[in-house]
Amino acid sequence: MRRKTSAVVALSVAITMGLSGCGSTSGTKGTSSGANSHDSTSSGQLRIGLALNGPINDKGFNQGYYDGLEAAAKKYDGKISVVQNLKTPAQQQTGFANLAKSNDLVLLSSGEFSDVGAQIAKQYPKVEFVGSQPPASKDVPANFHYYGINFASSAFLIGAISAKLSKTGTVAFVGGPQDPPSTQAKAGFTAGAKYAVPGIKVQSSFAGSYADPAAASSAAAAEFANGADVVDAFLDSGWTGVLQAAKSSGKDVKVFTGSLRSCTGGGVGFADENYSALVEFQVKSFVNKSLPAGGKQIGLEDGIQTVGLCSSIANEAAYVKELTAKVNSSAVIVPTS
Repeated sequence: MRRKTSAVVALSVAITMGLSGCGSTSGTKGTSSGANSHDSTSSGQLRIGLALNGPINDKGFNQGYYDGLEAAAKKYDGKISVVQNLKTPAQQQTGFANLAKSNDLVLLSSGEFSDVGAQIAKQYPKVEFVGSQPPASKDVPANFHYYGINFASSAFLIGAISAKLSKTGTVAFVGGPQDPPSTQAKAGFTAGAKYAVPGIKVQSSFAGSYADPAAASSAAAAEFANGADVVDAFLDSGWTGVLQAAKSSGKDVKVFTGSLRSCTGGGVGFADENYSALVEFQVKSFVNKSLPAGGKQIGLEDGIQTVGLCSSIANEAAYVKELTAKVNSSAVIVPTS
């Protein structure tokens, strides 16, 4: 799955200790009591735990989660604790349980945490757990929730812009493996293109990997040969292969470069998943007592997903803003699969 976070900065960690072979850090934000809408602690201070599968200073996915947690703790007068580098189920069980013993809300950053998280949630029914995907088991406790990112949302915007930019009347999508993120993005891209230009022709293909430039280049080359002049490369490092195919085609083509920014060689825009914004959204939902029963998919809300434009198509910014508002207000419905 693509996992890219924006606006990450260097961290300073005050306390580090061992926790069953896993790193842990904790800190307190705010000192006033009774400042929140919950009443689960005697002081009224919100207590939030965060479980990570890597280090908090990875300048990527995990650091994005930590940055969002710090921002939310500051906003809601919260005390935070973090366990990091949880690789094995045994480490996860111990880490999640330790977080549950001292927190009102436990956030599970990785989708691979959901199965163990649901098991631990059963043991701590007064603690709310929030993951990023549903557990495999159907026996899920009421205090386990998830917010999954709907990758169709940003792809819908890209599809709409692509259709508007196309001069050939044909646009294309290149995904990684045929997993939920790629198939979601394909559905969103297709729907967005047809929303903007109903008669547009939409092609699609899958490279089989997010990080295989050669496979992505082959997939994109076939689409360029079939007339596509704007492509959404829903890839990680594989997008470089799409730009290479664009250059080799000898045509005037435009490429949205996945979650990485490239405004040269045909690159015109990109999509970001802002995991800091996602964490703040999760904490806000807990404070407002609006955590979903089970779970739900989210996309453009609160800047969780955004589409960035290069200067060459900066004039489309107003359209992106307009369409984002329509999606968020449900005036336009984006498919989820």
